[in-house]
Amino acid sequence: MQILFVHPNFPAQFGPVGERFSKREGTQCVFVSRNASGHQRGFDCVPHGSIGERETGLETHMCETEVSDTDTDVSDNEMD
Repeated sequence: MQILFVHPNFPAQFGPVGERFSKREGTQCVFVSRNASGHQRGFDCVPHGSIGERETGLETHMCETEVSDTDTDVSDNEMD
């Protein structure tokens, strides 16, 4: 079995889980992060510089929507 973990920071919350899986015969754990490379703690680590480098802020987690009375398929009579 092959398991891929992707997170900006190695090992993050996945360290204990990956270590246990990597001890199973025939299991390979690969961790892609911006701060690790080589073989560490049972993981084959692959560095990737662009992970976690997106701009963050309130606007990246919000969207604007407008809902009108005509947007619903349910009439007032069906709600009773």
